[in-house]
Amino acid sequence: MQIWTVRIELDDRCGQLAPLVGSIAGLGASIVDLDVHRLGGGRVADDIVIEVPVPIDAPLLAGTLERAGARVVWLRPADPRSLTDRTAGALDLAAAALHQPGRTRDVLAATAARLLRAEVAWAGPVPGCEPPPLAADALATGTPSRGRLPTKRLLPAADGAPPWALAVPVEVPGAPRSVVVLVRTTPAFSFTETARVQALLRLLTAVAPAGATAPVVHLDDGGQVVLRDLGRSDAAALVRLHARCSETTRYRRYFSPKPRLGPAVLDDLVAADGRDHIAVAAVTGTEILGAAHLHRSTDTPRAGELAVLVEDGHHRRGIGTALLRELLDRAAEAGLDHVEALTLPDNDAIARLVRRVAGPVRASLADGIRRLDIAVPARTR
Repeated sequence: MQIWTVRIELDDRCGQLAPLVGSIAGLGASIVDLDVHRLGGGRVADDIVIEVPVPIDAPLLAGTLERAGARVVWLRPADPRSLTDRTAGALDLAAAALHQPGRTRDVLAATAARLLRAEVAWAGPVPGCEPPPLAADALATGTPSRGRLPTKRLLPAADGAPPWALAVPVEVPGAPRSVVVLVRTTPAFSFTETARVQALLRLLTAVAPAGATAPVVHLDDGGQVVLRDLGRSDAAALVRLHARCSETTRYRRYFSPKPRLGPAVLDDLVAADGRDHIAVAAVTGTEILGAAHLHRSTDTPRAGELAVLVEDGHHRRGIGTALLRELLDRAAEAGLDHVEALTLPDNDAIARLVRRVAGPVRASLADGIRRLDIAVPARTR
């Protein structure tokens, strides 16, 4: 048994599905799920799950669908275990968002991104930044806006076209209107998806208004991030953070250029348990701007080793300070007396950061590595 998921586009006319269903049946296959998306302009998209009793290849299936009058947007093999009911999946996402310790706009953006499989998301307006026209329109009118939006965090499509974006306004009683922006390479966002995001945001803001108990850190430049635990579900975002960092920044963090995070290293970075391995991320929307890790020493249980990584474009905003302060608070909670940071001899920035947060430190140099011994201060909160 083989399962395929496919998105096709058709003219929005009666009878268009009939030849398609006949062609699929001619392969001995059957449609086990169908999700219809209104695109406007006389076009409709269908997300179809096709079950095939005997293996067939992608070109054969795509050619069959196209000969029946459909335009194949994408076609992918699927693991039956990964297929879930869309309604149940949306409710699970809402439940997970409601269990977040703070109901920030970034939680809304990240939840909406998972609902629509967007690759990048954020919430605005962002202090000190002009919103793109698409977001500005949604903020001004109070209605969703769709279109293309170039972004450095996503490569253009194969034809060179910018990614697709969807901006959905968020209305919270007693608070200024904000907007959630979702971006993905393909396909375009449909009216159906827009309605689903609107419903999700209405639910989350009605049950727990965004920003009511937000664990937000206000940065030196007026911006803000959310500090939260980093876990296995953040693996992809951590890989993107690593890729955005310069070779110098990566070298200072890992003591090697490390062009990519290997599976073993990535697994270690996200496998935090909150006591022997503490991991904290500075997050905006779906993106991690910085991450800090603390590992308890196996030889000296009341000691540990920490490391901090902040994306180059967000240096000098106070993110490293916030991450280190949070990490030391967590170290105190976990019963640690002192921790050390291993740095390259010329990395004065981390030394200044440690002194700013923890006060005087004892430094030593051996084998070309500088060790900063930090007494864990009393909790700051």
